[in-house]
Amino acid sequence: MYDVSNSTWYKQSTSGKSPKVRVNPCAVVVAAPDGSSFNVYLYGGQNLNPQGAQTQYSDMWILTIPSFTWIQVTTDSQEPPARAGHSCVLWDAQMVVIGGYVGTEISCDSPGIYVFDTSTLQWTGSYNALSAGDSKAEEASGGSSIIRSSYGYKVPKVVQDVIGGNSAGGATATQPASGPATGGPIATGKPPTFTVTQSGSVVTQTAVPTGPVTAPAPTQPPIQAQNKGSNVGAIVAGVAAGLLAMLAAYLAFCTWLYRRQLNLYKNHVAMAQRTGFNSSPDPGDWSGDNSLGRNMTAEKPMLGPFGTAIGASTSNTESRTSHSSQAHMSRPSDESGIYGGGAIPGRGYAGYNPSADGSVDGRPSTAHSSSTEDLVGGLEPSFFSVVWNPRKTLRVVNSD
Repeated sequence: MYDVSNSTWYKQSTSGKSPKVRVNPCAVVVAAPDGSSFNVYLYGGQNLNPQGAQTQYSDMWILTIPSFTWIQVTTDSQEPPARAGHSCVLWDAQMVVIGGYVGTEISCDSPGIYVFDTSTLQWTGSYNALSAGDSKAEEASGGSSIIRSSYGYKVPKVVQDVIGGNSAGGATATQPASGPATGGPIATGKPPTFTVTQSGSVVTQTAVPTGPVTAPAPTQPPIQAQNKGSNVGAIVAGVAAGLLAMLAAYLAFCTWLYRRQLNLYKNHVAMAQRTGFNSSPDPGDWSGDNSLGRNMTAEKPMLGPFGTAIGASTSNTESRTSHSSQAHMSRPSDESGIYGGGAIPGRGYAGYNPSADGSVDGRPSTAHSSSTEDLVGGLEPSFFSVVWNPRKTLRVVNSD
């Protein structure tokens, strides 16, 4: 046996008389209505020994699970010719046999398609579409292809004699007859649980029911229809949660990017102010008149608004203000800016003028070149500008 969930092969002992060694048979699995047993129907095949004289078989066998007991089927109806390499398909609890190799003694296999009723254990001359146009079949399946194809199945009497129960299921054999299973889901798994309709209500029962299970009532809506509303709601909730998660991640990224840009802006402002203050002419030397320096006090006065000295004599203040005014008037007004003795990002400092190449009195000014081009033209960045255009902000952060 092969454990699909764990991708593991293991051996399982069986009970009862087993089929002869063969190759190329076909097999289908039919489930009891309550899932208490799964019966594997094996038909035909051939023995390749001795070489050149292979033998085809026409016998039918049932391996009932979880008892793992072989049961040979005897039929009163005429069975088709022995064959190997044929195909078997199960639908409405009827096994349809198609084609196959029938040996050299039969020149033409007619009709070539045969139907076996897995409930009555008889070969029939026609197919009975039990579930055609009947929603009960889909309801009873619960989405399982095995249960769906087993619609209308009644456990045969020969199988009941081995595993117990009745035609609707109720098997009392819950483990291999040869002894407890040594591995795989038969040893460690739990019996399947099916939702069936009994007396007009939906009930849930395990693999060993307490009583017979009747066929689903035709008035009951399909299980898929009952769950349709909840499935749609779950899908909508999942999509909404995903969109909210994406929005939260985007806002978090924009918040981080905004903080980075704001820190860069503040650093550039501080750099511009420091550069402007350090590059301003010395209060005692900027007029070029040594007499002005001699009239200054021993300690350099502090500069007030528009370059005026705080605490200096009136004559010195007037002289300096006059000279500073003349100096500013001699420069284009759009090249310098005065802001309380400090500097505005992207503009000049009171008393000095950056040149076109970004230098101040021959000294380069990094604050002027970077803050104007990168940091939103010298304006303090806003969070909404980052949200609407994060690519521009990211270029500013990366270029810095």
